[in-house]
Amino acid sequence: MIEILVVIAVIALLTVMIIPNFLEIRKRARDIQRKSDVRAIQKALELYKEDSVTHVYPTEVSGVYPTGTKLGTACGAAWSTFILKMPCDPGIAGTAQPYYYKKDGDQEYTLFACIENQSDQDAEDVAEELCTYGKRFKLNQP
Repeated sequence: MIEILVVIAVIALLTVMIIPNFLEIRKRARDIQRKSDVRAIQKALELYKEDSVTHVYPTEVSGVYPTGTKLGTACGAAWSTFILKMPCDPGIAGTAQPYYYKKDGDQEYTLFACIENQSDQDAEDVAEELCTYGKRFKLNQP
């Protein structure tokens, strides 16, 4: 009888130690996907600029919200020949955060995604009204 209680206690202890670690791994995996998505959007923006007659960045990108607003078309929308389907945030249903794009003049822009992992070295603090998690991964034009 005592052996069964010891086994149950060991299993419970292992479960308590493994589950939080598993959840952190999932957060990091979603953040890796977000960073990859933002880099893909950045490449599409560079291709767009090179292909345009005026060599400027677009004013807005369908599927990516303008900074500071929650307006725009849904992710998954076609934007251009450079990115056929706008990537969607890999967040848990109902908690997904949009990707943000802000054109800062004809030759500059800021693009960012909200990051869940608070200890991510590539992330910076941001106002919570933009990112629920309080951290973002930001890219500017190269």
